[in-house]
Amino acid sequence: MTDAGSEFQTDGTAHGKERFTRILLTYIGSDTEPCIAAMLRTSPASSMCVQANEPPLYIRRRMLSIQYLLRLGSSPSNPAYNTVFSPKFKAFFSSKPNQIPTLGIRIAPELEKIGYKRNTVSQLSVPATPSWLLRRPEIDLTLLHSSEKAVTPPEVFKVRFYELCDRFKNFYHIYTEGSKMGHRVSAALCHKRGTSAVRLPGATSIFIAELHAILLALDVVRRSKEKDFLSLSDSYSSLIALGGSHVDQDTIYKYLKIQHSHKLW
Repeated sequence: MTDAGSEFQTDGTAHGKERFTRILLTYIGSDTEPCIAAMLRTSPASSMCVQANEPPLYIRRRMLSIQYLLRLGSSPSNPAYNTVFSPKFKAFFSSKPNQIPTLGIRIAPELEKIGYKRNTVSQLSVPATPSWLLRRPEIDLTLLHSSEKAVTPPEVFKVRFYELCDRFKNFYHIYTEGSKMGHRVSAALCHKRGTSAVRLPGATSIFIAELHAILLALDVVRRSKEKDFLSLSDSYSSLIALGGSHVDQDTIYKYLKIQHSHKLW
């Protein structure tokens, strides 16, 4: 993605007068980058998984099945809901162990292990404003694309970070961070007028924590008298998700909705 900046005038008033607001999200770190592995045609599948730093295929199938069921659990109106969560023929498959059970029967023990309960899952709702009508934020990935991290000294990235800050010296800087240690998850932000942090549920992923931290930055933008804002994050995946075309997380939609409602772009 490239740098793109635009200013605009709000329809309403803020602090007694009309204001212009510009927000730019920038990448200041690096998540794990994709790996390309060279293999022979006769290489065992298990060796390929090790080389690509991926779990074995049977574990990946279980993981994808659980992810599908967790998403399906939020949509009782889906035709597959009752078929999966209220499976039939349990006795039949119990008496025929060589037969492959249906998805709901196979994954039920896995859901029980992770403590899944259908009555604790929030129901999926169709948003009033379609996601494709919401404007995406401006994303700057200069530090990521400037050079390869593995062969570049940290001092070089530090200098380039200072150059980035100087390029946006007239912007109000907000630093966001999501962290997870065991079952303790939190999202936080820091700016020159203070800090803020919130505790998140223990099952929250680090990806959602990073998104929630960026979402907290919008609250600072809404309350501030400043005009231009630079939100700095070290989560590449979160910035790509916010700037992408697929809105498959409630936190992403909430960010885009708030930005759209208050014309913060």
